[in-house]
Amino acid sequence: MTRRAAGVVLGILRLALAAMLLVATAYILSWRLLWTAPTGSDIPFHLGLVSWVATSFPAIHWWYSWDGGGIPYRLGYPLAAHWLAVAVSRAASVDLNQGVQLVQFAVNPLCALGVYAYCAWRFKQPLGGLAAGVLYLLSPMAWTFLVDWGFFPNQVGTVLFMPCLIALDWFYALWLAGERTAWLRLAAILTMGLTALLGQVAPSLVWAPLVAAAAYALAVPGARRALRWLVIVTPSLAIGTILLAAFWALPLQDYLAFVSARQPRPTYSPSLQHLWSVGQVFQLSPVRLTGIDTVYDRTSLAPAAWIPALAGCLLVAWDRRVRVLLALVAFGVLSMTFEPFYSVTYNLPLLPLVIHFRVGMLFLQFCVPILGGLGLFAVVPRVLAALTRGRPPGRLVGAIAAGVLAFGGLLATVADVSLAARPVAGSSNLLAYGSAGYFDPRHIWGRRSEASVESQLIDPTAWRPLRVGCYLPGCALLANQEAQLAASFNSPPQRAALDAHTSLLLQDVHRITGGGQAYGYNYQLLGSPELADYVKATMVEQSGATSKQELATVAGIDSVALSPGAAALTADYRSLGWVGGSGNPAVFTSPSPSALAEERPGGLAVLVVGADQSGGAHPYNDLIQTAVQGMLPYSAGWLLRGRSPYVDDYSTQELSRYKGLLLVGYRYHDREAAWSRLDQYVRNGGSLYVETGWQFVDPDWNLGSAPRPLPVTRLNWTPLDSSKPVLVDGVAEPGWGTLSYPGGSWSASVGGAARAGAESVVSVGGKVVAARWTSGQGRVFWSGMNLIAHARSAASADEARFIAGQWRWLLQPAAEPALALQPRWTQDDEVSLDLQPSPGPTWILLKESEVPGWSAELRWPGGSRAVEIQAGELDYMASRLDSVPAGAVLVYHYGPTLRVMGWWGLSALTLALLALWLALPAVYRGAWSAVRRRGASLARATGWLGDDD
Repeated sequence: MTRRAAGVVLGILRLALAAMLLVATAYILSWRLLWTAPTGSDIPFHLGLVSWVATSFPAIHWWYSWDGGGIPYRLGYPLAAHWLAVAVSRAASVDLNQGVQLVQFAVNPLCALGVYAYCAWRFKQPLGGLAAGVLYLLSPMAWTFLVDWGFFPNQVGTVLFMPCLIALDWFYALWLAGERTAWLRLAAILTMGLTALLGQVAPSLVWAPLVAAAAYALAVPGARRALRWLVIVTPSLAIGTILLAAFWALPLQDYLAFVSARQPRPTYSPSLQHLWSVGQVFQLSPVRLTGIDTVYDRTSLAPAAWIPALAGCLLVAWDRRVRVLLALVAFGVLSMTFEPFYSVTYNLPLLPLVIHFRVGMLFLQFCVPILGGLGLFAVVPRVLAALTRGRPPGRLVGAIAAGVLAFGGLLATVADVSLAARPVAGSSNLLAYGSAGYFDPRHIWGRRSEASVESQLIDPTAWRPLRVGCYLPGCALLANQEAQLAASFNSPPQRAALDAHTSLLLQDVHRITGGGQAYGYNYQLLGSPELADYVKATMVEQSGATSKQELATVAGIDSVALSPGAAALTADYRSLGWVGGSGNPAVFTSPSPSALAEERPGGLAVLVVGADQSGGAHPYNDLIQTAVQGMLPYSAGWLLRGRSPYVDDYSTQELSRYKGLLLVGYRYHDREAAWSRLDQYVRNGGSLYVETGWQFVDPDWNLGSAPRPLPVTRLNWTPLDSSKPVLVDGVAEPGWGTLSYPGGSWSASVGGAARAGAESVVSVGGKVVAARWTSGQGRVFWSGMNLIAHARSAASADEARFIAGQWRWLLQPAAEPALALQPRWTQDDEVSLDLQPSPGPTWILLKESEVPGWSAELRWPGGSRAVEIQAGELDYMASRLDSVPAGAVLVYHYGPTLRVMGWWGLSALTLALLALWLALPAVYRGAWSAVRRRGASLARATGWLGDDD
């Protein structure tokens, strides 16, 4: 056996021994993970996803219909950890909960083993690596996100961080040595590939290896080489990583961008970040057992880890890579404790994703134990070598010295762990090591014992046997709670409104009850988050029976679960005739719920065209809420979200599909073309509600001569006299809100005089601020006072009734009643509606979220055709059919868009090119040389290189 082969065998044996010791240490600290139900406050949500993934395993469906009108979790949420849990459960022949337990337990031993491998291979310190792995496991920070919060994908992803760092360090060493061999290319590809894989499992952590790559510039000797690493090597690694990760990262970003466009842009507030104090991070403050926010105390580094890490900092004198570890630790401390870090970067591109406490916490939980292990085993030998000026001792003396130093390091480790342990405030026994329950040296195995710590650890009969399941008293509490919640519903809810304090239902309503909900625990992924928040607030937080009934009809809500804290709302549901209401939670059921799909022959659909200054979410979201409160009842017509705020982006034919147009915050590219199109729309029978009173937003707020379709002659911005009465149809209306606001008088786009044949319906002090008329076959209602916004701000019931009356006038004749349809799901990604025949135009509303990926096809015995889908009501899927043949079925299918498949192709192409670079670098060198030659020739030809002598 060669010396190199012997070294490999020895390394494998060391790795196996380290694995046994670290797994044993992890079992001592966390055996309860295997003996109780899956752990963590978020874990019911993840159990629901695991159960869903299992229904299609090994494939994963796209659409999850049970939360908030449906969410494409495969597109918008990391499911690799859930898939892994299902795979483990199948491979180990255990149930899904036990599969989750096994994955949860495996996370930290694997992380600790990665710490060992990094120290043993990259720093040549196997004993230091073993000590670092133990210190990693002792720090509560390594456990908090796993067993307290239950951030399942995030923590499964941490397993890949150390492999990323090992590959990066290997690449750094080869690059620094000037090697340009296949090993360098392999190291680069591994770094990029592992980082992309880490991001697929835990997207919030994907930037951690890239930040570490930038930090490696501190380890590069020489300013020019360091700059080259920073501005060439690091961006190259980042670009390669992003291209490899494009298959999951870019579809995710596309979806999040789509969702964010349906809600106002967020503004920064310190309350967005609940950060730690430095005392909490390093256990300088007392670690509390109970009390408010004690989980933040547990998100801490044990002094046993950071005290020897202080000694490890001395290695910076001999190994420049320690600078990298120190920089990452500093980044971690700042990101966990320094709020200005976030306020400065909040509105900058990409940086809010990079500067995140999850990334910083990852650095702390790994780098501090690594420095601690090196401090225990690597510093003293380096100091002694420096004192002896590097003179090598004899073989025997060297062996003895190495043994003494190793033994001394082990003694120092034991002393460190024993003496640096912090007691837990509120307990006389617990030490602040390990997971949520901390470490009780008197009862390591959960049994009362008078034996010493050593006896409990050495005696194999004292150990809990290795098994997975639910074996401890109280571990079945979650299952019992779920059974009680399921029994609260007489049947699976079609779509339940859930109080936030019924957290188990909110996280996992489908697995518990077999039904769905109108909101969702992961609210950031809902197809229309702001409207979903409105549904939640109306149904389970605010009083008001009328809005509850209307919104239940719109959303298809058939039941409500209220915690004791929302008992005041029970009167609303009883007044509506909803039945039930006993128990905890109090579950009310609608006696006549609306369907989750409806067909409206000759249906009245109103297209909303406009946007506010911040984007396209408003005013549509406001108008939906106003409609629910009575402006436009669901039974009278459906509101649809316009695809553009520009009127002239819609053709005359497209506008003719809608019975009504609602223009608030509208725009146009060409005024004449836009108003000509609207005039034609009205004359052909359309109904137009147009608002010109939104200063600086509606483009015609101070136009002067009014466009032809409007029932007034002029549009001039004028303050209204708040002392004058509001005249409605010529009669003073005292119930209207005051025409003022804190900054002064309410102003309006005053209409001058009403045109011949038009009627002034609202005036103030002789100034017309609302008018209407019939033009051709259609009708127009115009407001110049921002009427809907004024009614909302004034909370005036009289104004609301007035607006509702104008809509009744606009939408005559009244709509036919909608027909209830029963969606038929084929697995999760396809749903069909059996339609009723109709000779004329018909609107269909399927109450599933309208997001990219849906397509629709109308099929009937004589053929089929594609059907357009647009957002309607609560951003559900609305479609217009010119007619409905007998036997027609409308089939909706969800799947990847061409754009998503393009991102897949980009990742596949990148992988192929990297493989080609690894195997055939000469191809790249030849191509690069040709590019350089062409570039030089072009430069000479254009004078960039000056005269060629």
